Amino acid sequence: MMTENEFKYVVGKTLETAKGELPPKYFFFTAEEDGKSFYRSMDFNPYRINIIVKEGKVYRIQGIN
Repeated sequence: MMTENEFKYVVGKTLETAKGELPPKYFFFTAEEDGKSFYRSMDFNPYRINIIVKEGKVYRIQGIN
């Protein structure tokens, strides 16, 4: 399993570009976009990368779960 630090390379990239660079199995969940939060289940998923998006770009990795 990869760590949060191993995904820092996507910060600053457009969401579409970042999605294209993810390893197999992993996927992004947009937890917040331009100040609007989105509901996510609390079910553990080691391949879900929670991100914050601002103006169409990955602003921050919020965690992996």
